[in-house]
Amino acid sequence: LEFPLEVSGRRGLRVEATRLGLEAARATSTRDRAGLLFDAMGTYWRTAAARQTVGLLQQELEALVRLIAAVRARAAAGDTSGYDLDRLEVEVEQLEDLLAEAQREHDAWRRRLGLLLGAPRDRFEATDALVLPAAPTAQPEDLLRQVLASRADCEAARLRVSQADRALTAGGRGWVPDVVLTGGMRNALATTDFAWGYVGGVSLSLPVFDHGQGEVARAQAQLSQATAALRLLEQQVAGELLTAHEALTLTLAQATRFERTQVPRLDRLVRRAEVSFREGERPVFELLDAYRTARALRLREVELKQSARLAELELARTMGLTPGEPK
Repeated sequence: LEFPLEVSGRRGLRVEATRLGLEAARATSTRDRAGLLFDAMGTYWRTAAARQTVGLLQQELEALVRLIAAVRARAAAGDTSGYDLDRLEVEVEQLEDLLAEAQREHDAWRRRLGLLLGAPRDRFEATDALVLPAAPTAQPEDLLRQVLASRADCEAARLRVSQADRALTAGGRGWVPDVVLTGGMRNALATTDFAWGYVGGVSLSLPVFDHGQGEVARAQAQLSQATAALRLLEQQVAGELLTAHEALTLTLAQATRFERTQVPRLDRLVRRAEVSFREGERPVFELLDAYRTARALRLREVELKQSARLAELELARTMGLTPGEPK
């Protein structure tokens, strides 16, 4: 029997290094899982934007259909020309084409939600209202230290540095001899007698030529690589945090200014154009121009809200949060 005695501490260091590697893998898994959740939330908000786009186009189509009914009645009475009716009908057909395209896109996003929920044959709806998120309250410089300490991938990088450091320490103890206790029984058969007895001993390995130089060099390279990866990640996180914070702040400012200056004018613009057309003061193309302008601005409002929601998700992702976690 042989019983090795651990006197150098290398085994404990290697066990600790392996444990740190396991913790790093768990942190990486946590980060990847959060990334999948953020991707799912991005799909959700894109579905909500597609639903709102369909709703806006349907409302405009219904308004045009009502207007055509009124113009058709006036044309039958001889109060307006057939050109106005034909032009409105062409506009309705174009709007129906846009609506069909928007509905296909909406349906595609709903199916993606079904795929995320494990029901690829079903379609799910994003029922939340697409509204602007709250503005970030802290500056990125104030958040950076907290983000570096809380992000799972940063923690994984620090654990890999510690893992490589333990491996280097273990490799540096290669000069310590390995001690092995031996014990057992021995027998011998002579010409006439049979003899047996117990034996024991101690053996030492003498690391003269190989005292862990290769292991030390490999551990040093791994430590340098892990340290450089950590520093690079910290620089990337700082840049990502600044970019995401600025993108959300600017998008919110743009969307808020748009809601304050552009959106309130839309209803007045359309009502005045409709009244002027019914009273014969304006031609039909000016009415259609008002409709198109209102449509473009309303769709732009949806686009800005979607961009703000996606920017909010990107900032939360950069901060190392998970969807639903308070910032």
